[in-house]
Amino acid sequence: PGPSTVFWLQKDLARLDPASFDHIEAQLQASGSLPREEPAQKLNKLITQRLEVYRYKDFIKADLQKRMGTNRKAENGLGDPRPWYEKEGLKKLLDTPDYHNAFAVKPFDMSSRNPQIYFLNKIIEHQRHKETLVFMAAVNPELMPQVNQPGYQANLQAVRNYFAAHSVRYIDFHGSIDQSRFSDHVHLIGPGYSLVARRLGEDFSAGEKQL
Repeated sequence: PGPSTVFWLQKDLARLDPASFDHIEAQLQASGSLPREEPAQKLNKLITQRLEVYRYKDFIKADLQKRMGTNRKAENGLGDPRPWYEKEGLKKLLDTPDYHNAFAVKPFDMSSRNPQIYFLNKIIEHQRHKETLVFMAAVNPELMPQVNQPGYQANLQAVRNYFAAHSVRYIDFHGSIDQSRFSDHVHLIGPGYSLVARRLGEDFSAGEKQL
């Protein structure tokens, strides 16, 4: 749903790679997935372009409140480093369409019509003759059970096939990290990140030895 994540960088993309910008913008407009910019959004963009400090006002305010000890806003559970099962209300927080849509079971479009694939193709071309390692982060199946559905699993296999076809080293962490090592649906606690770091380090070192 909505524009490709890469289009958050549209200002830089238009400056550095205008051909790709035009290609993706035309696709998003044709599909109707490029949201219309409302007057308030245009005004906000104009202000943030002229006043850099305004762009970071929320972060500055939060930092000042933290330093002064006046920030009493309740934690929502996603920034809390405890294991997910110790967080009351986390399941309810994640049980919304916004979160569920991120783990779709609808078949992926693995052609260059998909902006994600379009840019992955460009990244792979840029990395030609270089050592590249790509990994897919795991998802906590206790909080997002749809990852076990056939459609989601088929999408994971499609991604594996894509990287195999392009001879790119790829690690899929789905199913390899115990649910007890998650902090929420996708983030991990310390031991979980240690496992990921160790696996990535071992795989990358093994690849270097083969050169």
